[in-house]
Amino acid sequence: MSLTRIDCHVFRGRGASLDTSSFVALNPSHRPGSLVLAGAIAARESIGSQVACKLGLEHFVDGVLSYYSEIGDSAQGEGGEISLEVLEAAFRNANSSVYNFGHKLAAGGRLSASLLGVVLEDKTVAAGRVGEGVVYLFRNGELLPFFEEARILKAAESYIGSNSMVSVELASIAVNEGDCLIVVPQQLPAEKELLLRERLHNGVQNTQNPSAEICRCVYEDAFRVPFAMYARIGPETIYLAEAV
Repeated sequence: MSLTRIDCHVFRGRGASLDTSSFVALNPSHRPGSLVLAGAIAARESIGSQVACKLGLEHFVDGVLSYYSEIGDSAQGEGGEISLEVLEAAFRNANSSVYNFGHKLAAGGRLSASLLGVVLEDKTVAAGRVGEGVVYLFRNGELLPFFEEARILKAAESYIGSNSMVSVELASIAVNEGDCLIVVPQQLPAEKELLLRERLHNGVQNTQNPSAEICRCVYEDAFRVPFAMYARIGPETIYLAEAV
């Protein structure tokens, strides 16, 4: 199966704060079957964390675009290596930029944010996170998390910008036609994961905005959800470049 189609829907609650969270979705390779999504949430209510949230996301995207600019068309055919390498480059650029900016302001360690990234390239999806955020794969009626259950983070631990080097949780898997990817900003309890699986099994893709429907299903107050994403792979599609 050549990956030529991704139906992607993104949701953000109208009550979500523009100062403490943000997200972006883009196709960096300008080819069918390529997708990058990233979301950032300030670790605290402080101005420093709000700055880290905005800077982290901005420089994550810069890292993604720089990587694709350097490799050009050689991205095709590399599979999981490309997806993971894009994430590593993007997280490295985001963390070093936020950390260095904080030290220039004598605010080292106080600029911190959670950052979640997903890269879908050449039939492989890779997910990475620093802090909070969850990515699921829905396949053949099963809901599979990319990461282990989120641990409780300490004040100075595992956030973008907190230290000069950051530990990124990474996972990747080859995708099949009919697979669905779901991104939510916080860990879901077991009962909510069950609700999500049932809703996906009943055909959430037939709704006007599947990501919004997912948030209404698993969150008591979807109005304040900072970001969520739903993406479905396939079916294989042929694109016509010229009208005859």
